[in-house]
Amino acid sequence: DRLGRPAGRPEERFAIMTSFEQFRTRLDDLVYEAEQGALANAAARRRRIEEFRDFADAFEREAERLEGELIAPRIEYMEALFPHAVRPDALGGERHRLRLSFGVTEEFPCTAEVLIHLAHDPDPGHCTVSFDSIILPAPLTERYRQSGVRQVTLGDADAVDVAALLDDSLAEFVRHYMQTRSEHA
Repeated sequence: DRLGRPAGRPEERFAIMTSFEQFRTRLDDLVYEAEQGALANAAARRRRIEEFRDFADAFEREAERLEGELIAPRIEYMEALFPHAVRPDALGGERHRLRLSFGVTEEFPCTAEVLIHLAHDPDPGHCTVSFDSIILPAPLTERYRQSGVRQVTLGDADAVDVAALLDDSLAEFVRHYMQTRSEHA
């Protein structure tokens, strides 16, 4: 073999060897088996890395599609409805998080925020779309908070389901936000 040991099964080789030769052969066998295991593990690790890269690429494509087709138009419309709402350029460097912040005005004496987040799902081949909103009245009487999450299949995201989550959630937010206006107008 590659280590210069006599051919044959280990039992046959041990029969003609000294104790030290047996010890050395045994250690060589252990090292060889470990190396073979490491090679197999490295190959498996490379396969998993490639699978993860494929998953990450699919997630990026799907996230960009959902942001462009569904999320951005709704956020832009909210900005048009409420000129005092601002969209921060970046959220701590995180991608696929869109936030719209509402500051206190004479007309709306509260702060509010809408956050839409796309994230990798623990189940490869899926991603999650989450919606969170909060309204904090200036005289803190009653806080409003709303959340929703949908899991979608990458490359096959059900746009109708995601759009329904966003539309229903944004409509509910606007309904509550407008109540703060009418109470203090």
